[in-house]
Amino acid sequence: MLFTFISSRAGFSVKGTLPFRQYCISCERTGVLFDGEQRVLPEDLVDTSARSQFKSDDGVLHEQERDVVKRWKHGKIVIALLGLENQTKPDENMPLRVFSYEGASYKSQLLDGEENHFYPVITLVLYFGKQRWEKARSLYEKLEVPEELRPYVNDFSINVFEISYLSEEQLAMFRGDFGVVAEYFVRSRTDPGYKPKKKVIKHVDAFLKMMKAVTGDHRYEEVRKTVRKGEDITMCEVLDYREKRGEQRGMQRGIERDRRALNRLNDLLIKDGRIEDLKRSTKDSDFQQKLLDEYGLTV
Repeated sequence: MLFTFISSRAGFSVKGTLPFRQYCISCERTGVLFDGEQRVLPEDLVDTSARSQFKSDDGVLHEQERDVVKRWKHGKIVIALLGLENQTKPDENMPLRVFSYEGASYKSQLLDGEENHFYPVITLVLYFGKQRWEKARSLYEKLEVPEELRPYVNDFSINVFEISYLSEEQLAMFRGDFGVVAEYFVRSRTDPGYKPKKKVIKHVDAFLKMMKAVTGDHRYEEVRKTVRKGEDITMCEVLDYREKRGEQRGMQRGIERDRRALNRLNDLLIKDGRIEDLKRSTKDSDFQQKLLDEYGLTV
């Protein structure tokens, strides 16, 4: 099962390991939630608060915030509360975090007084790392529970989806932009010569913000600023843009580094009273390189 968000209907606030705060989402046209059958429609998802509060043992009120929370409704009936947590690194405390989030959601239902209609809370953890998730997936894995106490201690498991390790069958279930994201992570791990399909990305701005967040590669932000609004673009073109931006930044850094080295050389020559060598170095590149080597400077 996998419930994935990626289009342009509502705000997506992300915290923790993902460094940006808002991008647009809706339900993926299809995914591997319900084995790919489209039961959750974008128009059935309703925004709800991602923040909840709890009081610690010392009586202090604390606030916690989820990445994404949506109510799944059919008409006026709430079917479930859907929560999404994004991780770029495994979190050994994830079972405790999710348990806390879901407990707060059930507590909220109690306080709302909807006694005749309580609904389930579902949390999905989307993990974008290249290494397998080897941290705890349940409370029993996190807690030290003596055998004699296990009959009285409820276990709690979390739903972790390792995006880089989705199967070919799972990839084939996606029809929207998230399919492009998922394929990128899978192919980047398995195929060094990966060439993306020429599929047009529907929600370019949201897509590039997400790619920046889950990869940590700031070149996607530079690509986002380059692409014109309404321009059709494919993942292949995105990667071409990204590499071009990286090359340009590398050239700029190289020019700046060379400039600093030459300025340092000129300062040292003046300090040592070698004015004639300074004048000659401006006209003779081989002699200039010799001076750079002499002073241990690199360009």
